[in-house]
Amino acid sequence: MGYTRVSTAQQSPQLQIDALQSAGCQKIYQGIASGAKTKRPQLEQMLGPPAQR
Repeated sequence: MGYTRVSTAQQSPQLQIDALQSAGCQKIYQGIASGAKTKRPQLEQMLGPPAQR
């Protein structure tokens, strides 16, 4: 399982996706968020509920 993030919709996460796939990741969550943004729904989904972390 892996997670990619880019800051804008104009950026491509493809290099990150390629690296995760090469590492054997089968499920990849993707997020678009600026560095200042604290909410990252896809990352939170990947990590699961706080009690499971």
